[in-house]
Amino acid sequence: PVFEATPENPFPEDRKLGGGGLTLKQQKKIKRLADQKVSVREIARRVNCSITTVYRQLRRNDQK
Repeated sequence: PVFEATPENPFPEDRKLGGGGLTLKQQKKIKRLADQKVSVREIARRVNCSITTVYRQLRRNDQK
């Protein structure tokens, strides 16, 4: 029964695109807005990403 549920080709040729990561433009915009003391919530809204992503990016900037 387990193998009957498997599609005919379980490893399709076409790979899914997307996945994540910020563009360089988004990264620079996050840094610029943070330097201007814009709130994390507002940065996430303007850059169109999650609040967690903004925090993660700011933490990476601090480590550089």
